[in-house]
Amino acid sequence: MNKKFLMLTGILFIAGILNAEEYLPEFKIKFDNEIKALGKFASSGIITTSDTIDFTDGIEGNALLIGDLPSKTFSVFFQDNFPFERGSLSFWISSKDWNYNDNKHHIFLKTDFYKKGTPVTLVNNDKPLSSYNIYKYANPHPETGGLGIVWMASEDDSNNSWNCNCDAKNLRGWKTGSWHNITITWGKKENNKHPSLKLFIDGESISICNRNFNFSETALLTFGTSWGSKGKTAIDEIELYAKVLTEDEIVDIYNSTMEKFENNKEKEN
Repeated sequence: MNKKFLMLTGILFIAGILNAEEYLPEFKIKFDNEIKALGKFASSGIITTSDTIDFTDGIEGNALLIGDLPSKTFSVFFQDNFPFERGSLSFWISSKDWNYNDNKHHIFLKTDFYKKGTPVTLVNNDKPLSSYNIYKYANPHPETGGLGIVWMASEDDSNNSWNCNCDAKNLRGWKTGSWHNITITWGKKENNKHPSLKLFIDGESISICNRNFNFSETALLTFGTSWGSKGKTAIDEIELYAKVLTEDEIVDIYNSTMEKFENNKEKEN
């Protein structure tokens, strides 16, 4: 499939004097009828989209449609400046035509890490150092006994995969058209050269992965991928932080965004 490659136009945040409670992402994507990058990493990323892109109503303004077959994807490539030692990634998703118990895969994010210095032109040819996927799993997982979001990654010196899962009960409130926040955080533990991972759904801590992860400064983040089941997902407000967000900060992101969303709905009505 042909891809569209566009250099991102950087728009710096003007932070001013921040209160202790305030925090800003180093990189943010908004989809208000165009793909706009903000933050101090904005000018250094490369964006890739599938042949056609479509916008829809978002949690704030517009969102981008991903998934379906043929696949609609959106990728951001960071060469040598991904916050691999510690960081957080937050994004919002909404099902357009699927339910949590439809017995199908629906893929939200795949992240591939490459050797430092790997250019974007080689990422499809070089094998990544490690990867993880976040997606709604099609069939009951033997460890959780239900549908859920599944982590997959290659451990050091091994071709095998391991999973960090959230149980299906965390997805049972998901309905077509409802918005949900997914946040992941990673940070090194003492005497451990690789980060551990935490998964949050709608501000709630779901899973902690303590195994080693071979992160790298060079990373390709793909929202929606070329495999999976037919189904459309809206994605919005992608935010990358070079810090481990606290649980209070993650709850604040969820609550403040949902409050704006509900207020805007009331104004429209």
